[in-house]
Amino acid sequence: MFNQLTVTIIHEDLAFVKDLKTLLEDHGMGVVTITELKDLDYQKLTTSMIVVHETFPGLNIKKMLIANKLNRNALTLVLTNMVSGSYLESLLDSGADDYLTRPYTVDDIYQKLLSVYRNGIMRPRNIYRFKDLILDTATRSAFINETSLELTEKEFKLLKILVTQPFQPHKVSDLFAALWGNAIYEDQNTLQSIMNSLIKKLQAKGSYSHYIRKFGEESYMMDIR
Repeated sequence: MFNQLTVTIIHEDLAFVKDLKTLLEDHGMGVVTITELKDLDYQKLTTSMIVVHETFPGLNIKKMLIANKLNRNALTLVLTNMVSGSYLESLLDSGADDYLTRPYTVDDIYQKLLSVYRNGIMRPRNIYRFKDLILDTATRSAFINETSLELTEKEFKLLKILVTQPFQPHKVSDLFAALWGNAIYEDQNTLQSIMNSLIKKLQAKGSYSHYIRKFGEESYMMDIR
């Protein structure tokens, strides 16, 4: 069932890598192993899944997870020694699909990979890219230049509407209704305040002068120029 899967193992322990590789190959998976930082190229991670040891020497785990969103978006399992709930949540926010904390065995990793794969099939992740912006709707996260954007719930929702339909102008009344459920009590000042805050956050972290522009008198859209 899973023989179409290919897995990249990023781990510095050669014996551990050998055992995990043997187990995965016995289950029909293709395996690529990386045991030194010099062999790790984010652009060449072309497998469908990644197992990565968080403390792999020299690795910036969050940078790698974000780069995966940009270049490949493989399903990713992080092996970690950390047990802090907030830290583990931050791994998921950065793009990990799941994690395993010690102690674990190679069989535990195999079972977790199957779980990650099944969840990925049932809940495919939608990644949207615009200029140097990456938007992940599954984890409700946004990044510019590999830096996480701290967006409020309504800022993220507003950005999602615009990014998922970048060539379409959106009327202020429609945006208000999308954020609050209806446009009966439409308040342009409130929407404008959220829009201004979102624009400032994008410009502060991004490499472009403009991400969102006003279209006509009553609409907004992504600045595709």
